Amino acid sequence: MTPVLRRGARRPVVLASAAALAAAGFAFIAPGTALADVDPNCVVGEQTTTCTYSVAANKGGSFTLTVPEGVSSMDVVAVGGQGGSAYAPISVAGGNPGGKGAKVEVEGVAVTSGSTITITVAGNGGNGVAGGISTPNPLPSTTTMLGGAGGFGGGGAGADILGGPSRIGLSGGGGGGASSVVTEGVEIVAAGGGGAGAGLVAPPEPHVGSNAGEAGRDGVSNDREYDDVFGGGAGTADAGGAGGGGYMPSTTDGDGEAGSKGQGGRGGMNVDNVGAAGGGGGGGVYGGGGGGDGNPTAGSGGGGSSSHPFTVTDEAPKVVVTFKNAQVGGPGPIDPIDPTNPGVGNPCDSESGSSGSSSGSSSGSSGSSDLSDLLCNLTPSLPSFGS
Repeated sequence: MTPVLRRGARRPVVLASAAALAAAGFAFIAPGTALADVDPNCVVGEQTTTCTYSVAANKGGSFTLTVPEGVSSMDVVAVGGQGGSAYAPISVAGGNPGGKGAKVEVEGVAVTSGSTITITVAGNGGNGVAGGISTPNPLPSTTTMLGGAGGFGGGGAGADILGGPSRIGLSGGGGGGASSVVTEGVEIVAAGGGGAGAGLVAPPEPHVGSNAGEAGRDGVSNDREYDDVFGGGAGTADAGGAGGGGYMPSTTDGDGEAGSKGQGGRGGMNVDNVGAAGGGGGGGVYGGGGGGDGNPTAGSGGGGSSSHPFTVTDEAPKVVVTFKNAQVGGPGPIDPIDPTNPGVGNPCDSESGSSGSSSGSSSGSSGSSDLSDLLCNLTPSLPSFGS
């Protein structure tokens, strides 16, 4: 039966190709579209644009992002790196683990369209190793046991130590780096955890690396002639954590290094010491101090300080930046890298669309203008059907 238009009925819908609609000024950017051709870390939604940054194997890295056109604020989630582990006796399953990083969440950070955001994703600290006599699968006795590397973003390195024919060498874990977001004088920092101190024996509690914002755990000295072994101090809002005292205070390299602005301290080592090396301090606004070396156990690194209130987490390091789109339901999704491309407005609006153009020569071909006018004057509705 043939459909007919009845008097007063709405006009039928006109179907046009996507290419023709695009020529008329209609945008088709679906919510959830990844900006792979601009920044693969960003995804556009109906109301927000979210950019998530992380690095494979938690190695850390740096990124830049441009604030989109029409945006005046952003929300930030940043997670700092975890400290590296260090060797411990088999009775301590998995060895001494490193400390956990900080998670900072900040909403409504004022930004200016077109400004640059510098992003640092933290790296986790590297793990210490073991060598020398009486260790499972020991490395050659003359090998220097390298401490775990400090995580990207200011983590302090775990200390090296020597293995020898009559000694055991256990190096310290590296401190976790800090994740940060910096723009227009605003700095948001999520601190890293401290690296673990190594141990020759199982202590009552494992000498784990300290969590972000906490002081490192002390080590133990068997020799009563010398002072105890101390963990690194925590970084604070205005100072780095102190380095932990080592097994032989008279030998300065037995002490951990103090943390400094943006950098955790290196763990303490002593080439003449038969024992364990200290863990590195975590990165942060101010880094944690490195732990002192010890025999039988070393001090762990202190955690770094964060810029805002935080929670401790074992999440992998990352940074997430979220913008609210400039005009929900108006211009199309924004391009967070190229602020000169804010999206396509409503083509039926005389100020942004082609229907308000004075001539075809100023807005494209006359065919595109005619099609735009036709589409804008239509009311989308199905035709009535007669019997």
